[in-house]
Amino acid sequence: MSVRFTKMQGAGNDYLFLDGFAAPLPADLGSIAVRMSDRHFGVGADGVITVEPSASADFAMRVFNADGSEAEMCGNGLRCAYRYLVDRERIPEGPSIAHTRAGRIAVDRDRETGCVTTDLLPPTIGATVTLDVDGRATVVHEVDVGNPHAVVFLDAGDDLDAHPVATVGAAIAGDARYPHGTNVEFATVRDAHSVAQRTFERGAGETLACGTGACAVVAAGIASQRLTSPVDVHLRGGRLRVTWPGATAPIRVAGPAVEVFSGEWAEANA
Repeated sequence: MSVRFTKMQGAGNDYLFLDGFAAPLPADLGSIAVRMSDRHFGVGADGVITVEPSASADFAMRVFNADGSEAEMCGNGLRCAYRYLVDRERIPEGPSIAHTRAGRIAVDRDRETGCVTTDLLPPTIGATVTLDVDGRATVVHEVDVGNPHAVVFLDAGDDLDAHPVATVGAAIAGDARYPHGTNVEFATVRDAHSVAQRTFERGAGETLACGTGACAVVAAGIASQRLTSPVDVHLRGGRLRVTWPGATAPIRVAGPAVEVFSGEWAEANA
């Protein structure tokens, strides 16, 4: 059996897209995501995303992490899904609605910049808690933007590039407080409209970018009076712009959505 795919990336957050508009999707998508996402024995990606027709929206999207688990949403993935479908005339260019596990999400393309914009659900600002991470007290701001996030703002003297994101991120994501895991963001505020971010994604490890994570950082930063909308979020794979007027308004993220290549994965040889 072989599987046709298209690899796309948003600020370095890369996914393999399977097109349910063109052909029936394979079964056991979680297992396929594990094998296809492997960067040595598969195609290599942060996960697999499927797009297919929807009776209640312009299209439906599912997100499978590199470990096979299914996520509620993916901001970079949704922008790439829109670009993929518009470029192939599966949907018309213009405001669209995607059906996701997190609900119905709006997506469009900014005509001036060419960036794809996504209006995520209004952020839910949760608790601010202190966790014991390897004997160190770590303050975590909990935010939900359709999927869960734990945001850590580093102290002014901390080096974000040198921070042990893999180990500390895994420890927070696996804390007993989060029985289903969580995504973990580490952020350094540059000024009121600029922040640098690294992300440990649940089910994938550190990724070059995380769209929902960028929204979570901005929401937590605005709520704690560290940031003011709009905010440029600088990630290892590029830059996203996040806008949030606050309260119950949706939070908007804008950034690149780029097609890398298409191919055919021979499952029998994986």
